[in-house]
Amino acid sequence: MTDHAQLGVYELAYLCGGPARVVTVAVLALIDDQQITVARALHRVRVIRRAPRDKVESAVLGAIPDAGRPLGVLTAVAADSDAVAEIGNALREQRVLPRSPWQLGRISHAHRLRRRLRANPMDGVDRVAVLGPAAIPDAALRKVFQTPDLRFTLPDLKLPGLPDRNDRPYDPDADARTAARLYRFGPGGSGWGL
Repeated sequence: MTDHAQLGVYELAYLCGGPARVVTVAVLALIDDQQITVARALHRVRVIRRAPRDKVESAVLGAIPDAGRPLGVLTAVAADSDAVAEIGNALREQRVLPRSPWQLGRISHAHRLRRRLRANPMDGVDRVAVLGPAAIPDAALRKVFQTPDLRFTLPDLKLPGLPDRNDRPYDPDADARTAARLYRFGPGGSGWGL
């Protein structure tokens, strides 16, 4: 089985955080190379130039249209690419990750590797690959990666044909009360709140 010293940055990212972490590492490399920019307020990623150095960067740049794309959507699309799947398949062939949940030896080996990596993290992009977005040194960029993309909510819009929700005062506990009511009196509910 492979030791962590033989793994590259994408393999470390896949081992410690899965496909989304691989995309995060590639996006950070593209930002450092000034190929893409990320708007701090809306988290919109735009391409400045397209000069990928590897298959993962090519998949990330290919997932960004000319108009740009929100960071969360970009991460989801690029994490589902063939280039990222190849990294996972290579780790399974090297016997670092299990092919099935029944391979307990490989599962425990992967857990030991993760613990060792988290106990002795590296510097730079390797550190982000192991620890995730919390290890990004730039505070503003770290905040972009740690907060969800900005979304517009429908209760703030008045649409024709829909009841006007703005006539009632805002009640933050309304959703919790509705969920509790459905639990108690919905299908299979006892009606007694048990």
